[in-house]
Amino acid sequence: MKPERSKKDCNDWLSDGCMKGMKMRRFVLLGAVIAAITFAGCATGGVTENTVIRGSDETASVNLAPKSDKDEVGNGAQEYLAGTWITASQGYEYYGTTQAMYYVRFDGTDIVYGHMKDEEFVPDHTDKASLIAALPGGGYIIKAETGDGDKYTFRTVQSDMDTLGCYSTWNEDEFPDHYHGGSSLSRKKSKD
Repeated sequence: MKPERSKKDCNDWLSDGCMKGMKMRRFVLLGAVIAAITFAGCATGGVTENTVIRGSDETASVNLAPKSDKDEVGNGAQEYLAGTWITASQGYEYYGTTQAMYYVRFDGTDIVYGHMKDEEFVPDHTDKASLIAALPGGGYIIKAETGDGDKYTFRTVQSDMDTLGCYSTWNEDEFPDHYHGGSSLSRKKSKD
């Protein structure tokens, strides 16, 4: 006959009587090992994650921005986004010519907003693209965030590959209600 355990003995959570023996101890140990591996995996840097986001026109694939000092994007996206883009809204007059509210350049996952001074691009502030994805019909979708945490999306207008529509949301189902025409971008035509 086994001696009865008192409540005081049950304060030792690994004791046989309180945790139903060896099976429970193995379960707890297994859980601790899984938690340790999970936390160790999350602590590693430099990992690029891939995911698929399905929109109304079936977005092909999405590459989340790699976590590094100088983030890279695919060559196709770099080529497409190269050059200077301008906002649709006009902001000011400079020596008799109306200027766009912002001029924009894409540098990896940085979205650099600026203005032109004597035909030179002068950066004002930078937002960060969280993901850039190729669309099946051509063009790209870019989901970005301001320094204040406001989320927005640029998406190639299918009827004009030199225009990126702007939406103040990442949720594609909400695009019709969150379109911002004045913040949309058009590729700046170079003077030849």
